[in-house]
Formats: sequence, structure tokens, C-alpha cells
Amino acid sequence: MHSAKKNADKLMEWLYFGGSQTLSAYQIGDDLNWAEKVDPAHWKFISQCNPYYEHGNYIFVHAGLNANMHLKEQNESRKVTLL
Repeated sequence: MHSAKKNADKLMEWLYFGGSQTLSAYQIGDDLNWAEKVDPAHWKFISQCNPYYEHGNYIFVHAGLNANMHLKEQNESRKVTLL
């Protein structure tokens, strides 16, 4: 969602893979100014999320993990560890 704000190609991909349903949930529809209609608190939350969570031999992602790339080479690869 965040990268879709800045890149038309990413927007089209995001819309295809669930973004249109997300916009419907926000009751935004196909408004060209969709990014401005999302609550700023939601953008803040998204920007603070880690791209993945690693625990033991498991990794959890919402979307965007490149299976053909080593974990350490992923974009925005910030690890979260349990205390």
C-alpha cells in the first residue's frame, strides 16, 4: 500500500492483489486522490511496521518477500526479535 502511493506500476500491482478491496473497505472506491483519503494514523502505523517477523526457523510476512532472494538481501530488511 505504501509503495503504491509513489509508483503507478506498484499501484496497479497492489490494486490487483487486494488493494481494490482495501480501498472498498475504506469506502474510497476508484478516487484518484485515494492516498489522501486514508487516515494519516493508518499511514503512520504502516510506516512503522516491519516487513517481516522472524522466529526460530519461521518467517512471517504480509506480502512482498522475494523467494528468489536471500533474506539478508531483501529490501527494507529489518529484523524483529523476541525478548
